[in-house]
Amino acid sequence: MEKKHLLIDLSKSRHPCNGQGQFCILLGNELSKIHTESFDKTFLVEKTGKKTFPTQDEFRWLSHWHRVRVPSLIRSMLQLFNPQYDLWHVTAQDSEFWPLTGKTPVILTIHDLNFLIEAKTERRRKRRLKRLQKRVDRASYLTTISDFSASEIRRHLNIGNKAVYVIYNGGIKKENVEIPSVERPDFLPDDDFLFTIGTVKEKKNFHVLIPWLKLMKGTRLVISGNDETSYARQIREQAREADLEDRVFLTGEISNAMRDWLYQHCQAFVFPSLAEGFGIPVIEAMSYGKPVFISDKTSLPEVASKAGFYFGSFTPVDMLKVFNEGMELYHNDKQMREQIIQRSRFFSWEKSARQYHELYDRILAGEISMGEKL
Repeated sequence: MEKKHLLIDLSKSRHPCNGQGQFCILLGNELSKIHTESFDKTFLVEKTGKKTFPTQDEFRWLSHWHRVRVPSLIRSMLQLFNPQYDLWHVTAQDSEFWPLTGKTPVILTIHDLNFLIEAKTERRRKRRLKRLQKRVDRASYLTTISDFSASEIRRHLNIGNKAVYVIYNGGIKKENVEIPSVERPDFLPDDDFLFTIGTVKEKKNFHVLIPWLKLMKGTRLVISGNDETSYARQIREQAREADLEDRVFLTGEISNAMRDWLYQHCQAFVFPSLAEGFGIPVIEAMSYGKPVFISDKTSLPEVASKAGFYFGSFTPVDMLKVFNEGMELYHNDKQMREQIIQRSRFFSWEKSARQYHELYDRILAGEISMGEKL
């Protein structure tokens, strides 16, 4: 029997500092370790991809001809000179790369519908939904990263008879977690500090942390992530007006070593986000056994489960009450830290890769058709 051919789009690995970039890098490296005689895997990456995916030899470099904006007539002509695939996995809903031919079955991974909150106007929301709906219509199979995202997909998109397969993202293996060999940053003395990370956008809701911090004497707050945004400027101004400039630090993007050091040494991780398809930083913090104080919105309760402490309200007094009670429980319950670590171990990129690989295998073997559940 002739081998089947699968292409996995890892083009978002070009952006290693955001969630979809990490998704492609971490999942791609695990998928490359799984060997099978049933089908060949080809990864769509940049030519620098061998530094990012050192274990994988089978690459197809990013080609402008696979971009969706290429006219359909040219695409139909080019397909005669390009390798044909029996299955194509589009790993990001806004990927620029799709099969040249409309006959190739496509798995589309939709991470979230955060744009419903982020879009400034109803017109923009409708435009984004319309664009995504066209991709859903083109796809043969849909996957997503949480039950919450699956419910949002079913609610806002017409998926017809397509099933939505939920495959969780991974986290950090506890046995791989080590104390990073970096020094304490100059701006952080030996006092307690809280840590959070993510692109500093409105959906992260970081501004609610400033008036809350005002009630906590001496505690500092470190916010890491891309801070070249108007929202970041707003937070800096808010901290200045609250006379907290010496206690609130926006670091911008940081190295992996510094990120891990901050996870390791923070008093607690705080994440009041209003829009998450999954919430990888929460799992990363939990892998260090840190208490996580997070929003009770979107996917976050699904991810942290009973191992998290939840802000049901963002008024400073209510947040302080949740924090004080949570920290008291964390310090008094000797099993709490291990329970937090155990929850983080539930998520692994090895498990994610195995589940995606099973999906590929069953589709290519003809064992699963559109609309059928795993």
